[in-house]
Amino acid sequence: MTEIYTPADEYVLRTHNLASTEVSGLTVDKIKELCASPIVSEAIFLASPELHQEMTKYLNGKEMKDPDRLIQSLHKYLLRMGHRCTPFGLFSGCSVGTIDEQTKIELNSSEHHKRFTRIDMSYICTLVQQLEKTTQIRSELTYYPNTSLYPVGNKQRYIEYRYQNANRRHFTVSIDNSEFIEHILNHTKKGIKIKELAQFIVDPEVSIEDATAFVHQLIDNQILISSISPSVTGKNYLEILVDTIPDQDIKNRLKQIKELLETLDNSKYTNNFSYYEKLSELLDSFEISYNKKYLFQTDLIISAASNTLSEKVIKDIQKGVQLLNKLVPYREDEKLTNFRNRFFAIFEEEQVPLSLALDVETGVGYGFNNEDDYDISPLINDLNISKKNYTAQHKKIRWTRIDGFLNKKLIELDKDATEMFLTESDLDYFKENWNNLPLSFTVIAHVFNNDSDNPLINMSYVGGASATYMLGRFTQADKKIDQLLKKITKKESEKKDVIFAEIAHLPEKRTGNIINRSHLRAYEIPYLTKSTLPVEQQIPIDDILVSVENDRIVLFSKKLNKEIMPRMATAHNFSYNALPIYHFLCDIQTQNLRENLEFDWGNAAQNRNFLPRVRYKNIILSLAQWTIGKKEIQKIIQLDDLTEWRKEKKLPQKIMLKDDDNELLIDLDHPLSVQTFLSTIKKRSQITLAEYLFDEENALVTRQGEAFCNELFFSFIKQK
Repeated sequence: MTEIYTPADEYVLRTHNLASTEVSGLTVDKIKELCASPIVSEAIFLASPELHQEMTKYLNGKEMKDPDRLIQSLHKYLLRMGHRCTPFGLFSGCSVGTIDEQTKIELNSSEHHKRFTRIDMSYICTLVQQLEKTTQIRSELTYYPNTSLYPVGNKQRYIEYRYQNANRRHFTVSIDNSEFIEHILNHTKKGIKIKELAQFIVDPEVSIEDATAFVHQLIDNQILISSISPSVTGKNYLEILVDTIPDQDIKNRLKQIKELLETLDNSKYTNNFSYYEKLSELLDSFEISYNKKYLFQTDLIISAASNTLSEKVIKDIQKGVQLLNKLVPYREDEKLTNFRNRFFAIFEEEQVPLSLALDVETGVGYGFNNEDDYDISPLINDLNISKKNYTAQHKKIRWTRIDGFLNKKLIELDKDATEMFLTESDLDYFKENWNNLPLSFTVIAHVFNNDSDNPLINMSYVGGASATYMLGRFTQADKKIDQLLKKITKKESEKKDVIFAEIAHLPEKRTGNIINRSHLRAYEIPYLTKSTLPVEQQIPIDDILVSVENDRIVLFSKKLNKEIMPRMATAHNFSYNALPIYHFLCDIQTQNLRENLEFDWGNAAQNRNFLPRVRYKNIILSLAQWTIGKKEIQKIIQLDDLTEWRKEKKLPQKIMLKDDDNELLIDLDHPLSVQTFLSTIKKRSQITLAEYLFDEENALVTRQGEAFCNELFFSFIKQK
């Protein structure tokens, strides 16, 4: 592996803001004390203003209707702030470290951490919608064709979005096409103002008034979009608005907001609520409705006095990747396979415009079951695409060689064993394959202790279409992360026979909070968003041709005369509620590649309520986990003491309650923790518990003797 993929010199540490030791064995009094601290108070305010309001009343001695429920909610938040590494407001954040001779990660105090606060994209998108309707502002904006437009016979089709209950809903719209419409669209490609476009339309039979009214109609129907339309790449969207908004009064108010955010970000944890109040007053001045819960977005950059890992840790990580390479098979993407086969049956090796290929009437569609899911009318298609396009990929049950191997290992285990060891001879049975992995990928690992000779490492994730995946959203907050990812994309771009292009698309207003990132590649594919790259570096959807060559789907740029490979540098779940083109572009990132090397029990897990830890030497591939069904949940929520149940299940003292991407630490010897656990699961039909192996006494990440959990992101880049 080391000859083919090498690690970047830098890695990203993710950790939490409170020490694990600070939230260990919490009592009601300790919860009150922590919540009264400026750091925790502000973190909870940003996470849930409503909870913060109730918390403040409680701390001020006001009588509460249900104090137990409030305490349990605060308990969960504190556990998250003292154990969970996934970045979330002021609860946890990132820090860039380097590979060095020795391992030493010592954090600075919370006051030294940097924050990056911005206004929630939901608010800004709503504000822009309002500004675009203002006559004075509209007349000064520059307009461009909708990036989803494409001709179909004597029609033009495009995607229009509307907001329903604060959700962005997409609709396919069809309008009559003509030389006149095409002439207008060509004339607006480089951007044009309403007055200039109206003058262009005027002729002996069309007055300036009629021409202007027609241009407004094109804008109202989203055939033309403005220069302040949402952008998800490049500079922060608020900065773009400050630079481009023509109205001086609005520009000044936006500048004030930007400056207040900068002041807030440079402050410590004292008197910050006065900044939020001033910001709220300024935002209220625009007279738009918003949800107070979704007003501020904050990323935390962790400050470290030292942040280095030794080569020994890296070698262990590389060994972990080699193990997973052997144990995780290639899985065919059935959506891409179906598309490829249907496309080739109709078009053979012909190059077809992407929009036509994915149109269910002119092509083969994508992500839909059949043509009935579309209903294009001459005026408007009332089909809500967002609700239709989430068909799950049906998995066929196939018993693989790896399933058989894992099942055999499970059968051979002693009845009371909680750990399954893998040996060299076990692994000799499987072969490595480095030919079906991306040019770069991410490894996420947890180091449970600071044993320099034998650190216990959990390989929690290996994969992504690029090592930029998962970290792109932090590039606007941290220059070091931005520089790290740009080194990776620069290395990827050395593949001269193709062009890598970043997908720029906004599926939902609030999704913008996690997909905003800097310009990471020389080229972008804007789709229903505005790219701020120069026009020659933008690849419009109507420039892309699709074909099938040698059983492979190929995307080709007409203007660049090269194959293009789309990339998405954020961990957005694009398979749910996605438009077909966006879904297709994201799926094709990993065409014929293994998307990840995550350990999977597969069919060997069937009908098993307990799965042991899987380990090779000091490398853990899978933590021990227990599945608890509804009948058992109903039994344990009736118990006052879980001691006997814990013995029966052979559960350790500390466990993690897992909910997809969320985790809650439970201490089964701690009464308040048990209460929180039982309250959380009482309405569940099934839960999954995982072991918790973090060693507080010998932690990798510390701060003046206090312990912190860790999540380490390593980037591996192909050299050949």
